[in-house]
Amino acid sequence: MSDSVTSNPSSRIRYIDVAKGIGILLVVLGHLMIPGQLLKDCIYAFHMPLFLVLSGYFEKDGADIVGRFKKLSKRLYLPFVCFLIIDAIWAIAKYSFAGAEGFDISRMQKWSVPIFKVFSKALVGHSYLYNLPLWFLFSLFIIKIVYTIISQIGNKKIRHAIIISIMAIAFAYMFIFKDLGIYNRHLPVYAILPSFFFYSIGYFSKNAIKKPNTILQDNDRKHFRLLMGAAVIAGILLPLLVKYNGYTEIYGCQFRRPPLLVFNGLLGTFAIITVSAFISNNQALKRICDFFSFWGRNSIKVLVTHYILTDHLFIWIYIKLDILDLMITPLHEFCLFILTVAIEYIIVLCANRFLLFIKNKE
Repeated sequence: MSDSVTSNPSSRIRYIDVAKGIGILLVVLGHLMIPGQLLKDCIYAFHMPLFLVLSGYFEKDGADIVGRFKKLSKRLYLPFVCFLIIDAIWAIAKYSFAGAEGFDISRMQKWSVPIFKVFSKALVGHSYLYNLPLWFLFSLFIIKIVYTIISQIGNKKIRHAIIISIMAIAFAYMFIFKDLGIYNRHLPVYAILPSFFFYSIGYFSKNAIKKPNTILQDNDRKHFRLLMGAAVIAGILLPLLVKYNGYTEIYGCQFRRPPLLVFNGLLGTFAIITVSAFISNNQALKRICDFFSFWGRNSIKVLVTHYILTDHLFIWIYIKLDILDLMITPLHEFCLFILTVAIEYIIVLCANRFLLFIKNKE
């Protein structure tokens, strides 16, 4: 093992970037797969908990409310609003084309008002989103604002007591709304409490999140074997538990059995963090590390753009060509995944040059 791979002039934490890179690619793959596949269910069991836990890991106490509000508005809410506008324009354009007849101005007039009503409600998280992954930006924005307010309390014990109380409410919420996985429940506001729960686990588990990387950096052979063994067991156990618990989704209120939802989310998160620490500390895997680290550094950009390809553009093209049935084959899903990653690479390069407000600071 070597520490040289983890050194980074921009002071980013390399193994966290690798974990986020693996996570965001799994998000893309999961959105391309049809429901009912065990791999999709496994991905959905932990991909959002992973990002929420890692986001909570970077939470700091005592931030200035006004300064942080401005910062979060620029980094999270501004991209949310910008892509909502793109969402609305895309929806109007899609509904304005009347099949083979082409563009129809009357259809555009018919759909513009209801779509912009949806847009206006979405600004406060109370409307269905066409670009579904945008819920994460909205939820994260609200959670970080709440944490900033709580952090103004001087007494650490009181701060933690408030956070734990909200976590208890969130856990109870998951029991109450455990199977409301229908589209009128696909509203960002419904995802805030369960997201807060996983975010808070990351906040309270900073030392645990660091541990795999510390063991690998210190070349602690005894604990290394235990760590790798635990990661293998987690990888074997996760599909079995997911098969028992079924499909779960934070955005959409499909919690099934909340204790298993939480356990599976943390199990997958632990496995990904451990694998990421192993990759980032192994000199022989430097290219793999660089590959995943690139996607991790740009995970927000991929999050807000990939769904436009996977669930809007591709499906629209396939419907027009009357070949929608091809999308249900595993080989075709994999080919679409490779194509999506290739297109996303171009989008990321352009975004890094022209859309400087979409940044990954964590």
